Amino acid sequence: MIVLLLYGSLWLVASLSNPIQDPIDLDPSNSVSQNNLRPLSNNNQNSPALSQSAMQNSDAWKNKGYALERSFKYDEALNAYDKAIEINPKNAKAWNNKGLLLSYTGKANEAITADDKAIEINPQYSAAWNNKGLALDNLKKYDEAIRAYDKAIEIDPHNFYAWANKGYTLFNWNKYNEAITADDKAIGIHPKYLPAWINKGDALDNLKKYDEAIKVFDKALEIDPHSLMARCGKGIAQSLKSNNPIVVQKI
Repeated sequence: MIVLLLYGSLWLVASLSNPIQDPIDLDPSNSVSQNNLRPLSNNNQNSPALSQSAMQNSDAWKNKGYALERSFKYDEALNAYDKAIEINPKNAKAWNNKGLLLSYTGKANEAITADDKAIEINPQYSAAWNNKGLALDNLKKYDEAIRAYDKAIEIDPHNFYAWANKGYTLFNWNKYNEAITADDKAIGIHPKYLPAWINKGDALDNLKKYDEAIKVFDKALEIDPHSLMARCGKGIAQSLKSNNPIVVQKI
């Protein structure tokens, strides 16, 4: 949600409570140069076992998708992931990346389909379970989202993205104490993971623990002094503590 915040005489613009995304899987060994992006081959698709070169070609298309996504060329990125999958339908990382992009662009149901494909190929793929949780959260299916995050954490207890996303979903579900517990798990694994600190501060605000919230947002600002979300969060906590409500307007 984008909001305008009136704090004193200053209007601030912030995007509050955004989901935390797991990094897209990238294989640095596979260049995204045009030399490695070979045309699709029917032989690759019909063969019971893909050749090493075909798998590398699939990964090169996946990596090109990642590069395009980083350049905000989402349609082209999606096409690149589809080409990666067409060459190698068992490329779980390409399915995962496609699912995350679909979730990011608001196509949650399609994202879940892609995430499920990645999980079908590799049931122990922690990142895909995490990304499925994000898509389910977008659909407000919080209970299912928590189960997906829990599966990601069961597979990899050190997946701090899954812990932080679990905290984000619990926050959306108004389970603020449980959200803080999950955020603390993420912070314990990665003490400088900014979104977990911001989520924790937001949860403390909702519990009216404003002094604790201010300290948490101060910690977030130590990590990133330019974080608008942390600055806005601290401003909100200070305003609520002083009984001087700020004006919040959705846009």
